[in-house]
Amino acid sequence: VTKPITAIAILHLVDRGKLSLEDKMTTILTDGKLIDPSTIYDKRMNDITVRDLLRHSGGWDTSLGLDLSAPFAKTLFPEIINDKFLAPFDPQYDALKLASPDRNSTANATDLIKFMMRFPLNFDPGSREKYSNLGYNILGRIIEIVSGNPYDVFIQNNIFGPADFEYPAFIGNEQITNKHIDETFYFDGPEDNPEYSVVAGVSYKTPSAYGSFILDVMDAHGGWVMTATDLSKVGMRMLNLGYFSQAVFDEILKRPSYIDPGATTFYSLGMSVTNMPDGDIMLSHNGALTFGTFGFIGMMINKKLVVSVITNHIDYNIPNFLGSFSKLVTNLFSALF
Repeated sequence: VTKPITAIAILHLVDRGKLSLEDKMTTILTDGKLIDPSTIYDKRMNDITVRDLLRHSGGWDTSLGLDLSAPFAKTLFPEIINDKFLAPFDPQYDALKLASPDRNSTANATDLIKFMMRFPLNFDPGSREKYSNLGYNILGRIIEIVSGNPYDVFIQNNIFGPADFEYPAFIGNEQITNKHIDETFYFDGPEDNPEYSVVAGVSYKTPSAYGSFILDVMDAHGGWVMTATDLSKVGMRMLNLGYFSQAVFDEILKRPSYIDPGATTFYSLGMSVTNMPDGDIMLSHNGALTFGTFGFIGMMINKKLVVSVITNHIDYNIPNFLGSFSKLVTNLFSALF
């Protein structure tokens, strides 16, 4: 549930006139000297807006994978024939070595963005929605460029600080030896076989929760560690317009043009919007990392009610678990009120 936190920070900057939802991604990244515009292979990237990144409509589709038709792919994979794909492919996980400058270490968040600028998009920006961790990595870097602060510092000062947290919140670390003193342990369960870690220098097998990803590069889409109580405080402060005005809040409720007008739930600016049977609206998000973490936040607009859940183990069938849990909370809200 890091994505809604990043989205709230973006909307906070929009409310203060530092950013517009229609600002173009490549313009911001170029002006911030994060990318070289000459390396952008697919010119459709110049059409991607901040709104597209928030809505997962930027043009990347993990299920379709990495399109290797671009010339840069031949440098990496000389044996690959034109128009082949690496699928599925999520650069935030799968390009950690490919995008690193020396191929012997792991890439940082900026390396991954530069890497993906050299490949085609999977669809036209703004034409449909497909969940994209990369898009939220980019939003994190946009926060840094616009605010002049590191992503975590900006969130701590502008999102968490005003919410008056009870406990420390921090970007986690994937190595168990670097676990925060007050942080839980994450349990993958017996179905998950230990694999060799992607962390440079770790030569032994580890559980997925402690070696299959790098949390530094996931800061803006899956990196925060906090308590459920403090997460709820962020949700309640947002409902009470503590981060941005009603006009900006209303942008969250706008239905994208590619969504069926009859759909009761759609993904908006960093969170799902669900029209409840009683007329209320729930804003929500859930997420998981391997089988050792799960988070959920649901915010009822009219009732001013927030529910947050965090667990350190989930069922092996992650998609079924996420869908079932969201349905459970929706039904619970409907039954109680």
